[in-house]
Amino acid sequence: MNISFDEARDELGQAQTAAMWPFFLPGFAAPETLHHYTNAAGLQGILKSKSLWASDWNFLNDRSELVYSHNLIRDYLLSQSGPVAAALLHGSPPLDEKAQIYFTSFCAQSDLLSQWRGYSRLQDGYSMAFRFSSLRATKNVILTQVLYEPRHQEETLGNLVGAIADVFSRIDLPEDQTMQLIKLAVDLVWALPFRLKDRSFEGEREWRLVAGLGSGYTEEFRIVDGHFVPYVQIPFSTESLVGIRQGPVHSGRQTLRH
Repeated sequence: MNISFDEARDELGQAQTAAMWPFFLPGFAAPETLHHYTNAAGLQGILKSKSLWASDWNFLNDRSELVYSHNLIRDYLLSQSGPVAAALLHGSPPLDEKAQIYFTSFCAQSDLLSQWRGYSRLQDGYSMAFRFSSLRATKNVILTQVLYEPRHQEETLGNLVGAIADVFSRIDLPEDQTMQLIKLAVDLVWALPFRLKDRSFEGEREWRLVAGLGSGYTEEFRIVDGHFVPYVQIPFSTESLVGIRQGPVHSGRQTLRH
């Protein structure tokens, strides 16, 4: 039996939830808190503005991350047959296209050596503990967990593409509605790079809070290592910040209570 446009759109939305936000599904063990690592200047700015600073995706320190995730999806689609995979591949955005996507990173652990090394080169590192439920409820953003294991990456991508193919096998709609669904499906698949990262980074245990161009946040600029980096400020409630931990210093370590 063929399904309607609204039913098809709803099923694509369900597939997106399973692929991007599995913590909404029954049985997912979500952490109580996530931890944002920063230096002293970053901590001061975050506390003063009561906002998390999400940097432009195109200004990552390591551009190989963009290449890795883009190529992973492209290669998977190339390995699949049929018109759905071809349409998803045809709709892939150029790798050098400025997507105007902003994100800030979190870690599932509050005291992780690799993160201190990355954020406290001058021994001024801090990790800020935020309630998971508050981050998930932040308006106009998405919270997603990064996948590192190739098996999990391919399984997530395969399930999403399979669900999309199933939807298109059960529609018989006017061309304009079909094209709307194809565009939605393309957007769903090419949003996955935010969850995909090389397994060499697995120790980071990263989560990301992501804001898109249509999020309503105003782009600003800050100076990082002598370069202007676009970013947006994502407000948070003071109740969502439950603790601040100071990183390794010569005199020891202390935990600051918010």
